[in-house]
Amino acid sequence: MFVCFSRRRPSAFTLVELLVVIAIIGVLVALLLPAVQQAREAARRMTCVNKLKQLGVAMHNYHDSHNTFPMGHSYNTGSSRHCWTELLMPFLDMQSVHDRINFSIQYNSGTNRTVFLNQAFPAFACPSNPYSSSLRPLSGDWDRWNAGESIQGLGYPLCAGSIRPDGSGTPDCTVGGSATRHCITEVSSHMSWQNAASYQPYWRQTPGIANRTPYGARLVDITDGTKSTFMAGERNAENLRWGAAFTENFPIAFTGQRLNSPSRIANSPSSYKANGGFSSHHPGGGNFVMCDGSVVFVSDSIDFPVYTALGDKGDGRLTPGF
Repeated sequence: MFVCFSRRRPSAFTLVELLVVIAIIGVLVALLLPAVQQAREAARRMTCVNKLKQLGVAMHNYHDSHNTFPMGHSYNTGSSRHCWTELLMPFLDMQSVHDRINFSIQYNSGTNRTVFLNQAFPAFACPSNPYSSSLRPLSGDWDRWNAGESIQGLGYPLCAGSIRPDGSGTPDCTVGGSATRHCITEVSSHMSWQNAASYQPYWRQTPGIANRTPYGARLVDITDGTKSTFMAGERNAENLRWGAAFTENFPIAFTGQRLNSPSRIANSPSSYKANGGFSSHHPGGGNFVMCDGSVVFVSDSIDFPVYTALGDKGDGRLTPGF
C-alpha cells in the first residue's frame, strides 16, 4: 500500500512577506502622521484664538472700568515700573496674583520677584510655541532679570503700530532723518517710543494702541475703526531678550516689520529691531485680536501697506475688507 502525504505550506510569514507588510505599515504611518500633526496644530491654533478673544474681552472690561486701555509700561518714569500684563490680571481671572504685586516698587524687585519667577501664566503663552514652557529666551537671559532666571514669555504683545524704534527704522523699513513712509509714520522729532520728558507730549500720538510708555489708547482715539485696527498679536517671545511677559522695555510689537519676516534673526534675541515685530509658530501667518474684540488670522503674504495701516489706530488709512 502506498500512502501519499501532501506537503502543507508553513503557516508563518516568509521574510519577503514580512518586509512587504512592514513597508505597507510605514507608508500608512507616513500618510497619517501629517494629518495627525495638522489636527493637533488646528487644535492648538483654536486654543490660541480663544486666548486672544479672552485678552480682547479683558482689555474692553479694563476700558469699561478706567475709560482707557491699559498703559504699555511705565518704563524709565520712576521707581515704580509696571507693565500692562500686570494691570490686566484682574480681568483675566488672575486677581489673586494681582493682589500679591507691590505696585510701589519695581516689578522685578523685592517680593514681586516671587510673584513672577518660575511661574507659568498660560494667558500670555501660545500653545503652538514649543518654547513657552521653558520660560527662557533661546539664548542669553531676559532683560532686567538675573542670569538663568525663568520668566513667562509674552506671546501676545500689544500693537504699537508703525513706530520709529530708537529713532530709526527696521530691517523691512529703512528710513532716515524726518522721512516718513507707510511702515514708519513717526517723524524723528515726535517719537512716542521715547520716554524722556521732552517726548512726553507725543506719547498719546503713538500710532498703535500702546507703547513702552505710561499711555493707553481710548476707544475714541481709534478713528480708523475698531474692526480695522490691531489690538494685539502673536510674537515668538523666545527670539527677543526683551520678550518676557513682565519686563519694562518691549511689551509691545511694531508693524514696521512684516509678519513672520525673513529679516528676523531668530537665534539672536538681542536684535530687538529684527525680532520686535509680530511672528508666530502657526504655518502661513499669525493670529491677531482687533480692537473690537474679534480675532483674525493674518497671512504672511498680506500687502505690507495694508498690514501697517491695520497697526495704526488713526492715520486715516482705511482697510475695508482686508
